[in-house]
Amino acid sequence: MEVFNKNTLLNKKILITGASSGIGAYCAKEFAKYGAELILVGRNDIKLNEVRSSLENPKLHLVYRADLSEIDSGFEMICNLPEEKLPLDGIFHSAGKELIKPINLTKSSDYKLVFSSTVEAAISISRALAKKNIVAKNASVIFMSSVAAISGTPGLSAYSASKAALIGLTKSLALEFAPRQVRFNTLLSGAVESPMHDRLLKNLSSKSIDEYRSRHPLGFGKKSDISNLSTFLISDASQWITGSSICIDGGYSAR
Repeated sequence: MEVFNKNTLLNKKILITGASSGIGAYCAKEFAKYGAELILVGRNDIKLNEVRSSLENPKLHLVYRADLSEIDSGFEMICNLPEEKLPLDGIFHSAGKELIKPINLTKSSDYKLVFSSTVEAAISISRALAKKNIVAKNASVIFMSSVAAISGTPGLSAYSASKAALIGLTKSLALEFAPRQVRFNTLLSGAVESPMHDRLLKNLSSKSIDEYRSRHPLGFGKKSDISNLSTFLISDASQWITGSSICIDGGYSAR
């Protein structure tokens, strides 16, 4: 069943980080289906091109290889986009690293790795958006966070801290960009079936998986749950929503 009109994102130029797999790749397919013109960003050219080939009107979309964990790579990437791809109408920043380690085994390099591709990349991208003619009026920026930002879990200190940082960043940027009618929001996701989710479950026993699932009253989420909310937030239907951290977690945070 289609939730949105096929022209919901017609002619909107949307940049997606982490577009080579998982939630980023799935959202790319959904955004394209609703008429968007995409810039797919990731570290793997082969996977990015496979995603582009799977989209409607593949020649309409641009592939951009970048490692967002590198300093200022997000800023340079956006500033070097072809003029015909600007101004941007939307950003979906889903790139990031997961890390499960108890604090006694966590090193400074671990925190650096997790923060660089998530928080530092978001800041770098936002710096570029502040430049003239880079982002359109009424544009929408979405940072992919996690319910771990507001709910503690042993072994997720670095990951949780990086996702929590996105909440504070979102609120400040929402106010800073409000005079230009550019919106910033964060999604606090629970467990969504994806490659990252599969990697996590691979290290758990059947009992642990059942307990983990039971913490989500509506069960594990699907990639379509994230894409539906993201489509709404990027569309003009959400023009009065900014600075929000929206839980989409199947009831995880309601406990």
